[in-house]
Order: sequence, then C-alpha cells, then structure tokens
Amino acid sequence: MSRPIQFYDTTLRDGEQTPFVVFSVEQKLQIAHKLADLGMDIIEVGFPAASESEQEATRRAALEVKGPVIAGLARCKTADIDITAKACEAADKARISIVLPISDRHLSASLRITRSEAESQISEAVRHAKKYLDDIEFIATDATRTSEADLLSCLKVAAEAGAMTLVVADTVGCGLPEEIKSLFGRLRASFSPHIKLGIHCHNDFGLATANSLAALEGGADQVEGTINGLGERAGNTALEEVAMILKYHQTSLKFSTNIRTERILETSRLVREVSGVVVQPNKALVGQNAFLHAAGMHQQAMLADPLTFEPFGPELVGGDAALEDRIIFGKFLGKNGLKRLLTLDGVELSESDLEALVAKIRAAIERRETVSRRTMLAWAKGG
Repeated sequence: MSRPIQFYDTTLRDGEQTPFVVFSVEQKLQIAHKLADLGMDIIEVGFPAASESEQEATRRAALEVKGPVIAGLARCKTADIDITAKACEAADKARISIVLPISDRHLSASLRITRSEAESQISEAVRHAKKYLDDIEFIATDATRTSEADLLSCLKVAAEAGAMTLVVADTVGCGLPEEIKSLFGRLRASFSPHIKLGIHCHNDFGLATANSLAALEGGADQVEGTINGLGERAGNTALEEVAMILKYHQTSLKFSTNIRTERILETSRLVREVSGVVVQPNKALVGQNAFLHAAGMHQQAMLADPLTFEPFGPELVGGDAALEDRIIFGKFLGKNGLKRLLTLDGVELSESDLEALVAKIRAAIERRETVSRRTMLAWAKGG
C-alpha cells in the first residue's frame, strides 16, 4: 500500500520573496492554472493581508482555479485571518495557513513576546480561523532552531485549537536529514492520524530536497516548496525534485502523489519566464543540461542503451529531445571518438574529411555554439 503525500506549492507566495521577483495578478493566475494542471494539491496564492493586489489574486484564484485547495497565508492576527478568509471564500476548497516564528531568537528579537504569549496567540488565531473554515494549517517557523519540547508544545496548542495540518519549517535550512527524519517519527507518534504533518524547507545548505524527503520518510504527510526552488536567499525545496524522487523510488519508498510529472518541464519554463529567474544549466530535471551528454565514453554507451547514463528518459518530465539532440560535443572532442560515433551511423570519412569535421566542430564549440549529434551528422554528410 502506498501512502499518499500532499504537495503544497508556495511559488506564488514564498517564491515571490525571491529578490526582484514581482508577480502581477494575471501572472499569478497563469501560474496557478499551470500548477493545477501539474497536480498540486494545495496552492498558496499569496498573503492577502499584505496588499490589495494579494487579496485580488487570491480572490481570482479562488473563483477560477479548480481542483487544488486554494490557500492564503496569515499571521497570528485576527485582522489577517479575516482578510484571508474573505479572499478565499469563493474557493471550492480553501485553507488558511497561519504562521508564527517559535524559536527563542525570534520570540525575543523579532516578536518581543514570551513563549506563553506566543502560544496564546497561536491558540487565539487558530480558533478564530476555525470560525471560517475547517481546513486550518499552522506553520511553526524556525522550528529546527527550537527545542523539541517547545516545538511540540506549540504544535499541540495549534492542534487543540483546531489546526488540521501542522508544519515544521526549517526556515534557514540548517536541518540535517537524519535529525529531521527522527524528529518526524516522534512527532507522528505524538499526534492522532487525522492530524497531518508537513515539512517546509529552505535551501541555505543545499539540503532542502534531502530534508524534505527525510521528513516524509519520518512520517510527514505534506511537503511544501516551490517550482525551480524559487525563494529568497538560496530558495525553497524544489518540488519537482521531490516529485520525481518519489516516482522513481516508489517501489522502495511506497509514497504516492497526484503530480503529473510529464508536465514538470512546461511548468518550470513558465515560472522561469514569468519570474525572470534563470535556472542554472545543470539544475536537476529542468536545467538545460540535465539530459545532455558531452563525454565520449558516455555517448557511446548512451547509443547502446540510454539508461546507462540517465536514470530515466526526459519524457518522464515532459522533455521531447531525441537522443541525437541530447548527445553534444565539448572541447575535448577527439578524432577517434568521433570516428566511432560516425561508424555507428554507417558514415565513413577519409582522414582529411574527418580532421576537417573535427576542426569545424571545435570552432563552433569555441564560439559557444551547441553542436549535437544530429548537427554533426548533417555536417558529415555535407550539410
């Protein structure tokens, strides 16, 4: 039996905290529709109390985007909750996500309240939100720099007040996978099965995906993140990475999701285009180099069996590049390696023609042009 995992997308809220990224209402709707097509379970559209445009985006998504739960973020303030509930009211399925930092550092330096006051705010906010909706989420931020006893106490206060989903946020990305897996094992044992546990990771140490997976293995039911890992500082968990890990390792992990992985690339490209944030070329799954092969030994093996140097074909994430377009040439191209590749295609060149082809390819590479196997074959045949 597979355990279902819910995907909570915050590209439109946490992702918009990326420096210099601003989404218009129409852009948020465009991305929200694409996220719904991708199979996201929950889409956090924004922070309605922050501005009129955030309210409008959430209202429009609630009206127009069907399928996922439409969520709005609110602080532990009744005014925030009132605005968020109003913005979400037209949705077929709506959620209010309530957030509060709970570490000693934040309570003293940022909020300037005691832990007792923080727990009172959590209880009051959740109870107020329950007047509007049953689906209330509480996000404990900076949870991984909070003592486990204090974290558990805050989460229990939220659950007793009526929160149905409790989220642990690794706000500055300092968690370690084994520690997070162990923590979620203990948290899962502390709450009844009808309470869902979530994980929300940031990528400051490059561990967001690993930590999110560890939480799921420990007992989390929900993973939060963004497309392309968008977010402030080093970004958030890249949800496309988690989705493909769960798919590829389904037999051993035994998790199921609603994500349509064949739509990952088109969603990534839209987010890239609208946000203006470039995806690094070697980014897992969605980078332009993710399915390209430049090493000669790799290329020859790939032609015999593409899975020798790919865990899966690009079609699983929506890519359509044929094998001959995924084999490209780099600066270390050798005459003998090229000759072997040509032989596989039944092409034989004289030594002088072969040297001329190598020179032509190297010149193109030095101009930083992409030379694929398809291009090379065209040139070899006089194209």
